[in-house]
Amino acid sequence: MNHLDLSDLPSLDEIESELASRSLYEFNRVSWPILNPTEPLIDGWHLQAISDHLQAVFHGHIQNLLITIAPRMSKSTLGSIKFTPWVWTQDPSWSFMYVSFSRDLASDHSVKCRRLIESSWYQRHWGHLFRLTSDQNEKMKFSNDKRGVREAYGMGGTTGSGARIIVVDDPHDVKDWTSPTKLKRTLDTYDASVHNRLNNPNDPRRVMIMQRISERDLGMHVARQGWEHLMLPTEYDPKRSKATVLGWKDPRQRPGELLCPKRFSAEQVRTEKEKRPRIFASQHQQNPSTDAGAIFKRNLWRFYSEDPRTMGQHMETQLQSWDCAFKDEPLSSMVAGQVWGKMGGNYFLLDRRLEHLSFVGTVAAVRAMTQLWPKARAKVIEDKANGTAVINTLKDEISGLIPWPPKGERMDSKIGRAWSVQPLQQAGNLYLPDPQKVGWVEEFIEYCASFPDAEFDDDVDALTQALQYIEQIPSSSAPLAVGNGTRWLK
Repeated sequence: MNHLDLSDLPSLDEIESELASRSLYEFNRVSWPILNPTEPLIDGWHLQAISDHLQAVFHGHIQNLLITIAPRMSKSTLGSIKFTPWVWTQDPSWSFMYVSFSRDLASDHSVKCRRLIESSWYQRHWGHLFRLTSDQNEKMKFSNDKRGVREAYGMGGTTGSGARIIVVDDPHDVKDWTSPTKLKRTLDTYDASVHNRLNNPNDPRRVMIMQRISERDLGMHVARQGWEHLMLPTEYDPKRSKATVLGWKDPRQRPGELLCPKRFSAEQVRTEKEKRPRIFASQHQQNPSTDAGAIFKRNLWRFYSEDPRTMGQHMETQLQSWDCAFKDEPLSSMVAGQVWGKMGGNYFLLDRRLEHLSFVGTVAAVRAMTQLWPKARAKVIEDKANGTAVINTLKDEISGLIPWPPKGERMDSKIGRAWSVQPLQQAGNLYLPDPQKVGWVEEFIEYCASFPDAEFDDDVDALTQALQYIEQIPSSSAPLAVGNGTRWLK
């Protein structure tokens, strides 16, 4: 009779160690209480999906991975805290660069990662593989004695020597959707300072984990470059669901089925959709394109194809409109200057400036715009902030300076003025230059769509001021040069 020698069987501790080494999902599950002793793990199939795709990056099956998912779904725990310790159970020589929009956020993730590695649980299982070096053991950077390094940066502060894997986690502040300037700055910073910081450019390993905030955010930027995209919307949308290169497909069947009801219940989702529809569409559904705009809609602008200078020759009326900065805080707001023309019942934006300008800079800008557009005889300038001083300085030099509003009249609120001219957009009477030919048009559209929550509302102020003024001018027939052709309209 053969007797089973129990001493040959692995212990439960050894089994746990082996399973955690093989699976990032299991590693996260069993290590959860170490960093979250009072907060139970809210598990779900989405954690398995994220883990499998991160593992595929490590194993080389995916080189560039984009993961988009709602906030508070443990994406950073897996990608920014647990990923490095798990990889180091396989090969502690791997180096990582982590980048987040905030240095504080990057630091927090780094500290938690190091705390997990230094825990008695981790040391019991894998302490024999490597040890953290004492000469490089800081909040934002630590290394081990097998040449493995984990560095962390805020977006814009990447000065390290490179890494085997780059992980970008939440590259945008969620408030950045109101600022085309900040969105573009993040894209430019990533392209110039992060994307190519790999030790081996011929075998890239990149991960980006985020919630979508805008059609022009970094997620869309890399998706257009062909990155593998694991998209996990809070509500299932079968029309947008696609299988990944691993053959993984969203397991949900019914439209609207929730991703993780224990994290976001049906009632929470309903409330979020009703109270914050734009934010829900972007951050939960990963579909910011549904954000049409609060007052001025993105899809209601019309465009003309001719060069704006040539287009100006068709106009029966042209004018400048200026919204100036505050007198004492020139850097807290922008100066917006626009040239509008009218032909028949349609209005055409011909030129636009939006800059931080001092009083002296604003005066110079009005002079330059006047030289460039001599037929824009009316120069309508808001009669407050630096605008009053600009009028007084230039009134004997430049003709047609008109304080706005007219003396004795009260202006509506910014929002009231925007609604008063919005029917012109709704009716298809507002034209912009072709965005493919004029670079500032997309930024202008974004600021208008984001109003009244935009970082700067000066574009909208100049727009409403121009349209309200030009509406008061009696209409005349269009110049003969226009003819009957409308080939330059879209």
